[in-house]
Amino acid sequence: MIGIEHLEALRRSGYIPSSGVLVWCSDHPLKRCTIRSPVSDPRDLAEVFIGSDEHPARLDLRALVGLNVVVCGRDQRRREQVARAVWQSGASGAITDQHGTYAGSIEEVAEHG
Repeated sequence: MIGIEHLEALRRSGYIPSSGVLVWCSDHPLKRCTIRSPVSDPRDLAEVFIGSDEHPARLDLRALVGLNVVVCGRDQRRREQVARAVWQSGASGAITDQHGTYAGSIEEVAEHG
């Protein structure tokens, strides 16, 4: 998972992203990402990236407690699994959306291995 550590550190300092969190479900195991976010103020929106090799039920998603979360990805079943894990972690809301809706806000650089 990429981005969760940064969100955890910000949450410990009192940060609450006003627009919520985007959780991206990748089609590949992630080793690194380049983020191109159109958001003008990065404090408005947090982004977390989950690789295809990560099991949703095993993820530590406590940083999402009390936040509204949109889970994005191409695979509907995977989005629903991650959204269920997000909801069970204590998020205020978890909805899913296809990857294409937010196209352009992330450029994945996946290394297959």
